[in-house]
Amino acid sequence: MGLKEHWLRDLILIALGALFVLAVSGSSHGEEQKGGLLPEHRVILQKATGCTGDEPVCGIDMNYGGVLEDFLHATWVIIGYDLNIAVLGECGSSCELLMEWAAGHVCMSEKATLIFHQGWQPTEKKYIPNRHIYPIQKWIDQHGGEPTTLERRAMLEMSGADALATGVWRHCEIESGKLVLKD
Repeated sequence: MGLKEHWLRDLILIALGALFVLAVSGSSHGEEQKGGLLPEHRVILQKATGCTGDEPVCGIDMNYGGVLEDFLHATWVIIGYDLNIAVLGECGSSCELLMEWAAGHVCMSEKATLIFHQGWQPTEKKYIPNRHIYPIQKWIDQHGGEPTTLERRAMLEMSGADALATGVWRHCEIESGKLVLKD
């Protein structure tokens, strides 16, 4: 299976997950919903992003990733509930992948930093390359590829300006304490 086929499969899985969240969130099963999110969806979002879903925009200042599945599930919640994310600082590993998967719901500051490394498979005790959307993969390849390390100082960093230059995300900045879209 080639890169395009892998991404098509991944996009279909993300879309199906988001549709599932949307379908479930439309019927609360008698549970109290604060801010429109079901409690279990709020937990999923908070685990990956630190946000509750009550914010008009979820700001990411420092998130170094975590368990990939948690970030995939958060992607479903973000898309299913039409939430918005602003990357204002460091976002690495699984956090960065979430920003690709939910790109239509994400804006990026020039002060942001995206951090890359190959994924670690603890059960197989080996690193595996991540699959990125084309503009991001092209940038990674031009900068030596994803490192096979979990040491922060050895990871590949993309500046917010470089991220915006890929055309994947909208531009936003904090001005006078408020988030402003620049596009």
